[in-house]
Amino acid sequence: MLRSLMKNLAEFGDRERRRAFLHTRLWLWVPVPVVAIFVTMFLMRRLGEGWTLRESLVGAALASLLGLFGFAIGVWAAASGPNFGQRRLREAEARGVEMPRLTWAGRIRAVVLLVAAFGAICISQISGMIEGEITLWAGFGWIFVKLVVIAACFFPAWAGRK
Repeated sequence: MLRSLMKNLAEFGDRERRRAFLHTRLWLWVPVPVVAIFVTMFLMRRLGEGWTLRESLVGAALASLLGLFGFAIGVWAAASGPNFGQRRLREAEARGVEMPRLTWAGRIRAVVLLVAAFGAICISQISGMIEGEITLWAGFGWIFVKLVVIAACFFPAWAGRK
């Protein structure tokens, strides 16, 4: 079983990328989203919904695993190399392809699309709060968790470029 696991790991990406993934300094930032989600979910469940201490701790721990998973995805994306995007730009320029710049109208459209996408992700919490099916604590708590998980996915790639 161990041999098959090692064989699968050898086929999964190249060795340098796995090494960069495991040994990057970005892992020092992992407590930020994990603790933020844990505290939010614990307080939401304990104070807002009246769960017992054990249920609140278990629920918060499981929710904080989402933040850890999102951060790991971001670190894996950052492990592709510090100048991955710049390398693609240089290759495109060498072929004579000009990369378009966003105008103000394009930036506004991008922001509107991002807000719409985030609204689509959080529609269950928004509709639950409007209809009274979930409390405001729970609705805003889960919206915050989703926001932190999304930020945890993008932060390592952004920080790895600097």
